[in-house]
Amino acid sequence: FHLHYHEDMQEVFVMIKGEVEMQVGSTTMLVRPGDSVLVSPHEPHRMVNHHDEVAEYIVFGISSGQNGKTVVVD
Repeated sequence: FHLHYHEDMQEVFVMIKGEVEMQVGSTTMLVRPGDSVLVSPHEPHRMVNHHDEVAEYIVFGISSGQNGKTVVVD
């Protein structure tokens, strides 16, 4: 997905299958099955799959209920 952030939502990504590169703020990391990543509100993030294997993950979004927007950065 494209680089974006959420004004009032925290997200938790849990990788199930595959391997992706994830950028959170100024940090880029390799995320593999069993890894989890926490993204805070206003923190730009994106995920890129550089492999042919399908990546599967679960994401939980926890909103503060302030009707915040998702803002695409690039």
